[in-house]
Amino acid sequence: MNSMSDALLLPERLDAVTAPALVSQLLTNSSGAIRLDARRTSHVDMFGAQVLLSARCTAQARNSAFCILHVQDCVQDQLTSIGLAHLTQPEEDT
Repeated sequence: MNSMSDALLLPERLDAVTAPALVSQLLTNSSGAIRLDARRTSHVDMFGAQVLLSARCTAQARNSAFCILHVQDCVQDQLTSIGLAHLTQPEEDT
């Protein structure tokens, strides 16, 4: 995942069933930057949100970029309702 075109495509539902597979995929990413494509995603539960939050924390610990591209309104609403709207906001350069 070295460029925007290398973004990892998230599943339609990011939940307890699909979250472990995403964790496995993220663990293979040693480049530091984490770019996720949510164009197909219409549901994120607490398990999925935890994976997204952990991925962002991992990227920050590596001093690397994190972004979620193409977030649908319904996913933004779900993340907002659990206090994680910031996950979909672009990070400021430090």
